[in-house]
Amino acid sequence: MLFQKLADTYHEFTVLRDVNLCINCDVCVRQCSYHVHFRDGVRSCVTSDNSKCVGCLRCSALCPTGALFIRFNGSNWASQSGLLRNIYKQAETGVKQSDASQGCPPIHVYWDKLMLVTGTADESLSASLPKFLLNKPLLLDTTPSIPINPNLLTAMEIVAEKLNLAEIRTNEISATDGSCKYVRIAVTHNVAKLALKAVADGAKVIVIDGGSGGDSPFGCNNDQLMPIELAIGAVDKILRDEGVRESVFVIAAGGIRCSSDVVKAVVLGADGVSIGAIMMIAVGCSLCGSCHTGKCPWGIATVESNLCKRQNPELAAEQMINVVNAWTQEIDEMLESLGSGSLSDMRGNKD
Repeated sequence: MLFQKLADTYHEFTVLRDVNLCINCDVCVRQCSYHVHFRDGVRSCVTSDNSKCVGCLRCSALCPTGALFIRFNGSNWASQSGLLRNIYKQAETGVKQSDASQGCPPIHVYWDKLMLVTGTADESLSASLPKFLLNKPLLLDTTPSIPINPNLLTAMEIVAEKLNLAEIRTNEISATDGSCKYVRIAVTHNVAKLALKAVADGAKVIVIDGGSGGDSPFGCNNDQLMPIELAIGAVDKILRDEGVRESVFVIAAGGIRCSSDVVKAVVLGADGVSIGAIMMIAVGCSLCGSCHTGKCPWGIATVESNLCKRQNPELAAEQMINVVNAWTQEIDEMLESLGSGSLSDMRGNKD
C-alpha cells in the first residue's frame, strides 16, 4: 500500500505556477493537449495535474506573464537545453552560432572525441556523387516512422525545393527489378554485414538509422545498438574493402546534434546526413519523448486536425530554411579553418 502511494504521488514533471504572476487567462488550458491545466471551479483559478505533464514546455513558452516553470524530477532531461536553444535561435534568425558544437549535452558520445583533419579526396567516389551531396550533405526524411503533421511534411517539401536538398523516401521501389532502392538499417552489431548484403541485393541508398538519439526501429533495444559514429565507419570500410563503395550512397540518420556532427559524419564515410529531427526542433519540438501519443501540443507528431492547425507550412518552412542556412555557414567556416574547399574533399578521410 505504501509503495502504491509512492507510485501514485511520484511525477516525472512538476508544474510550478507563480500565483503572483498567473492571471488565470486560460492560455495554458487551451494549449495543453494532455489536459494538464484546468480551471478549478471551487477556487476559481487555473491549476495543474502533474501526473499528466510530459514536459513539452508549450505552456511555459506561451504563458503571457511567465508564470509557469516545468521542473523535471530527475537529472538528465535538461542536458539537451543548450542544444535546443542553439537550434531555436538558428530557426528564428538563420544566423550561425559562434561555436557550432556549443550546447551539445555533456554526455559520453563519440562525436565529441573526434578531431577533424584534412586529407586527400577520393576523386573516383566524389565524381560519382550527385551535386547536392557535394555541396549540402543535408537530407530531409519525408517518410517518418511516426505520424507527422501533414503541414510539416509540406514544409519540408518546400525546403527541399527551395534549397535543392534531397529527400529520403524509404518507401520507393525500383520500377525495373522490384528491389528496394532505399534500405534503412538499425545500428546493430552486424550493421556492416547487413549493409553489404543490402548492396548485393541492389540497394542504391543505405540509411544507417539509430545510435545515440536516432530513430531506431522499435524492435531494437538500447543494449543491442552501437553508436552511429562507429556504425558509419564500419559500413564505409566494409563497402570499400569489397569494392562496392562507389555504387551506393550512405546516409546517417540519428544522433546528429549540430553542424560539426555533420562534418564528422562525412569524414567517417557518410555521403549525407538526415536532419529530420533537427527540422522538428526548428518548429518547436522540445524532445519530450511523447511522439507516440499523437497529442503533440506543438502540432508536430500528430494528425489531429485541431493540433495540426498550430503549424503553418510556410512559416515552418521559413524556420527550417533558417536552420539549414545557419548550419551551412557554420560548415563553411569549419571547412575554411581546416583548409578544405568542400566536404567532398574530406569524405571518408578518417585516418
